[in-house]
Amino acid sequence: MEFYMRRSYVSRVVTGLCIIAAGILVLGQVANLWDVGDLSKSWWTLFIIIPGITGIASSGFRFWNVFLVFIGVWLLAVDQNWIGDNTRPYFFGAFLVIFGIYVITGGSHWHHDHNHDHDHDHNGSYKRGKFNDDNNDYPEYVTVFSSLNYKNKSQSLRGGKATSVFGSMSVDMTEINISGNAYFEVASVFGGLEIIAPKNVPLKVNITPVFGSFYNDAAYVTPADGQPFLEIKGSSVFGSITVI
Repeated sequence: MEFYMRRSYVSRVVTGLCIIAAGILVLGQVANLWDVGDLSKSWWTLFIIIPGITGIASSGFRFWNVFLVFIGVWLLAVDQNWIGDNTRPYFFGAFLVIFGIYVITGGSHWHHDHNHDHDHDHNGSYKRGKFNDDNNDYPEYVTVFSSLNYKNKSQSLRGGKATSVFGSMSVDMTEINISGNAYFEVASVFGGLEIIAPKNVPLKVNITPVFGSFYNDAAYVTPADGQPFLEIKGSSVFGSITVI
């Protein structure tokens, strides 16, 4: 648990430093301390680059983390005329090749646990549609350009992650239990993410929308002093997160 908390802390620090650096550049430009030229018009690319850097700091050099940084830097370079606009076909072709290799070796989405074997079955159901049952104590759910539903039934949940990038995901946690504090990190980047909160586990919710939306309608139990709790935390970047 301490390892994942440290990794989450590093992720927050990296994100914060990136935002601070961008703010300093803007303030220096306004105060005529330096001249960043046309960079000021490309601020929007930060909302692609920063989530990628945050993902790398949080979970390592995974395909979509690196891809977000790559596409963000490429769009910045095109917008600044550092490279010609005629690079688009080359970029698209290279992306298709790399993505094809990725699909062959790992699939367009994955469910990975660092310390436990996968335990899937496809008999789970919920009123929103078919859910994939899972008993991992530290699950990691990711959907990219796809739609997935998971129902976690761990009776000793240690935490986990759920990330939706240009996709949709629903995670049912109504049957989980915890033995200590658990931190479930969520992120939605141009996607939709729904968390169905447990009813009998003390819960905290801490979601930050960045040009996105967050809706909290969970009837959860507030933790008492010293009582173990589950904290759902993360951000929505041009996406939506709902906790019910």
